[in-house]
Amino acid sequence: MDKQYKKLIAAAMLLLGAGWGLNSNVSSVFIEPIASDLGVLHGDVSLHMTLIVFTNAILGPLAPKILQRVKYKHLIIVGVALMAAAAFLSSQITAVWQLNLLGIVRGAALGLIGTVPMAILINNWFVSKHGFVSSLIFASSGIGGALFSPIIAQIIEHLGWRWAYIFVAIGLILCAIPCISIDFALTPEEVGHQPYQRLSEHSQGPSSGQTNNGLSSFSYQSPVYWLILIAGLFATALVGLTSHMPTIAGFSGFSLTVGSLLLSMVMIGNIVFKLGIGTISDRTSPTTAFLVIACICQLGLALIAIGQSPLIMLVGGLLFGSIYAMIAVGTQLLIKEIFGTESFAKAFAAISVIQGVGGALTVTLYGYSFDFLQAAQPAIYTSMVLLALAMLAIFSAKKLAQSK
Repeated sequence: MDKQYKKLIAAAMLLLGAGWGLNSNVSSVFIEPIASDLGVLHGDVSLHMTLIVFTNAILGPLAPKILQRVKYKHLIIVGVALMAAAAFLSSQITAVWQLNLLGIVRGAALGLIGTVPMAILINNWFVSKHGFVSSLIFASSGIGGALFSPIIAQIIEHLGWRWAYIFVAIGLILCAIPCISIDFALTPEEVGHQPYQRLSEHSQGPSSGQTNNGLSSFSYQSPVYWLILIAGLFATALVGLTSHMPTIAGFSGFSLTVGSLLLSMVMIGNIVFKLGIGTISDRTSPTTAFLVIACICQLGLALIAIGQSPLIMLVGGLLFGSIYAMIAVGTQLLIKEIFGTESFAKAFAAISVIQGVGGALTVTLYGYSFDFLQAAQPAIYTSMVLLALAMLAIFSAKKLAQSK
């Protein structure tokens, strides 16, 4: 693989690592100190995270249309500038409604430069090693969360949450510089390159992965499609639990530092299982990989619910981090397996909205459940039920697709 492709991968990892890791994933570390400082409920503060995820989900599918008129690099400059400005202004807030308004800005900017356009970029640039590159790039969101969560927690403990937001703003700008300084475009042809393809596959021509070879034809009315939508909604609902890991640790009697470590373990699991799901899929099938990872996630939830010691909770957090592999990589692999390459863009764009909505709604719902129930177990057990339903939906979708 030439240096150009490696540079592209590294720059994309930094962009998503900052966009999701710094802009979104570390936000949970801010919930407790902001709620205490402003004298509001945890659910009130976590609403801004719901708005980040929700606006990202709504605007993400619009990115391809915007990119028909605007270069991706130019959109990245605008998006990162908006995220950094919103993060800096978050350090100056005096009321929760201001944080919520800035959350909308941060989510909108992330939607325009994040998951959907990045998935299109990977499809355009990589014919060979597509699965591996997808796993690697989308794992960076977990890397960002894992690296920055403890740092943010330390800044909050020593300097306060306002200075932590200033650090976030600076980090966002620094991580975007590589994308701006290299040939970073939505398609390789824009910058005089060709898609990466091994010679053995290139000799086979377009048939090597470029045709629609799915198990079922794509239709918005298809029962198979709706089953995948339902699975995506239920599985992504669990992401809302991640944002409250420090709070969950607090209910078990542990400190904010342990809570931030728990969040970091979730992000490490995010990385590990995103990289691993591709290998499992290659050796078995995307459906099997999805279900195996789902079982691992269930085990992680059970260990977190036990919460008898920091070690048990941290192991549980690591395993629970596999939920991100199911959503970010597993869903893409499933869509290609069932609907084929030609229908990927349509199916993925719509499902990404559903996934975003599921995660957005539950961030706030989980927050209020902790406020009013004063316990973490009900939310964790509910998550386990939702995940079981998602597994059943995916299994049914695969069987139904094979029967056609």
